[in-house]
Amino acid sequence: HEHKLHSQSVGKLDASTTADEVVKAIKRAQNLHDLHDIREIAHFLLEEVGPNFAYGYRGSLLSRLAVASLHLNNHDIAIRCITERRIN
Repeated sequence: HEHKLHSQSVGKLDASTTADEVVKAIKRAQNLHDLHDIREIAHFLLEEVGPNFAYGYRGSLLSRLAVASLHLNNHDIAIRCITERRIN
């Protein structure tokens, strides 16, 4: 499954996406208050990839996404990220 983003440098998230690309996409979405991209990134990290994504770096990405989500006042995504991080 492919997640299209508004970002020009990271246009989509899919099986070949790297941790660095996810970080770039999160930073961009947070800075530009892009809720669409935050949702797409959340779906990708929470539903599409497993705990071993990016050699176990997924937990750190979930933390970054939680902070970005709070920045955009999206508490639902933040809570899901924090909960998932605790479980895994």
